[in-house]
Amino acid sequence: MIEAMKQTQRAYALFDIAKLVLNKPERHFVKFAGKPAADGSRAPLFLVTPGESVFLRQDEAVRFALRHHADMVFREKKTPIDPPKGNFTFVNRCGLTGVWLGPPNYHEYQSRLVRHHQQRLRHIPFDEFKSRIQTVKDPEAVKAWLESMSVKSEYECILDAEPKAFATRDELEKHFVETHLAQFITSVPEVRITGTASRQLQNPALLETVRLAWEQERKFPLKTANEMRGKLRHEGFHFFKDPKGITYIGRVKPQRFESIAHLTDQIQKIIVYLREHFGCTRKQLIAHFVPRPAPAAPASAPVPDPAAPSPASVQAEAQAPDPAPAQAEGQAVASAPAPEQGTPIISAPPVPSEEDRVLADLHWLIQDGYVVEFSNGRLWALADKPPQPLPPPTPASTAAEAPTKNASEAATATPASTEPAAEPTPSPEPAPAATEGGEPNSTAPASS
Repeated sequence: MIEAMKQTQRAYALFDIAKLVLNKPERHFVKFAGKPAADGSRAPLFLVTPGESVFLRQDEAVRFALRHHADMVFREKKTPIDPPKGNFTFVNRCGLTGVWLGPPNYHEYQSRLVRHHQQRLRHIPFDEFKSRIQTVKDPEAVKAWLESMSVKSEYECILDAEPKAFATRDELEKHFVETHLAQFITSVPEVRITGTASRQLQNPALLETVRLAWEQERKFPLKTANEMRGKLRHEGFHFFKDPKGITYIGRVKPQRFESIAHLTDQIQKIIVYLREHFGCTRKQLIAHFVPRPAPAAPASAPVPDPAAPSPASVQAEAQAPDPAPAQAEGQAVASAPAPEQGTPIISAPPVPSEEDRVLADLHWLIQDGYVVEFSNGRLWALADKPPQPLPPPTPASTAAEAPTKNASEAATATPASTEPAAEPTPSPEPAPAATEGGEPNSTAPASS
């Protein structure tokens, strides 16, 4: 499945892939674990190692191993003996296993009944087992039971260095548990088996538990999806969610434009259409950009014009040869150079149609991750990246701006304070006092 998804650029819903894994038993595993007790411990499970059979009790696992792997544990040796004597008109048979139990008037009937229930049907209540016993009044059935009782079986354990013989299966089972249990049965707190083996369990309770767990997981495969995440990431798949919140995976990582203004007009139109029509298909996209021409209306029969010339005159004019076209055609043929022999004729490359151009632009958008194509063919164009907010000013930058502001204010006020002050105008000196007789007046103040 992973290799198939790598060959395409489409995106797949994670839960759909999980359901595909759950649909077939050979695609998944099943893990069993007992419910934890108050102290945190778990009840042990018993796994029969020659297969993948899980049991809740050890005696069930032992009987299963002795029944299904008998050729690996013991050999059965049969010795002819005399059949039971008496008048038997009917016999009883187990309705669950089909084994002949014998007539009720046989002296070992009760012991055989208990032994058969303990060995084969211990998981069923004894009263229910007795209610399933069938009475067969047939001479052939009595004869079949007598033949089965005319042979004595002995069991020889082949796991010992020196094989030991046991008269009954109970003795063999006891020896197997005491000596060779670890070779076939493992006691573990939890066990993991294949999905195929989980559908073939012998324990009815575990089989029903598997069925209920599978149905619940099939409805909402969260556990299966979480188990698959690591494997899918390791294989190079990217996880994302669509506008509805559904998780998808794809080989192409989704991308977003910061702005589509720098793109061509055709690509801008495709992106805008896909954003306005979420989930449209390629067919709908092409129908929008490359509309099909409307079918032409059937042409009506022409109405004859009475002023038009008759067909006979037109045919006569057509039969009259025109020498001018023939002469012009001859001149054209004579002036056209003949192509050289063996020169290849190069044809002009075909002009792509409008539909091809739209598909080429769509392929580029999908390949680079700007448009997602889902597994059902639906398309989704991602919105542009949201504008990034400006970072808030840091305290260091604020402290650096304060001295700069103070310095600028001081620089602005400096011209007014540093301009040289105007010098005061000196007062005029007083005129010298008038003299009389050429001598100065002593009463007049002296000038400083």
